[in-house]
Amino acid sequence: MNLIEYAYLISKFFLFLGVLLALYRFMKGPEPLDRIIALDMIAITGLGLLGIFMIETGDKTIIDILLIYAILPFVGTASLCSLIYKKRLK
Repeated sequence: MNLIEYAYLISKFFLFLGVLLALYRFMKGPEPLDRIIALDMIAITGLGLLGIFMIETGDKTIIDILLIYAILPFVGTASLCSLIYKKRLK
């Protein structure tokens, strides 16, 4: 293993650790907003893992998947926050 492969391995470890912590926050979160933020964090961490996979394999077609997958968590988070905001106004 060379230094780059170690860097990939370490970055994957910390991203998986971030997913586990976000899953804990999702399960334990007392507020719905905590759960929304945890889901957003899981999605963004998945983007990072997919990006590392793209760099490792050298496959440039994955960038299209990354771009589409980056839009989905943003739209989901914005719509859920809007829904919660409207509920609180009533």
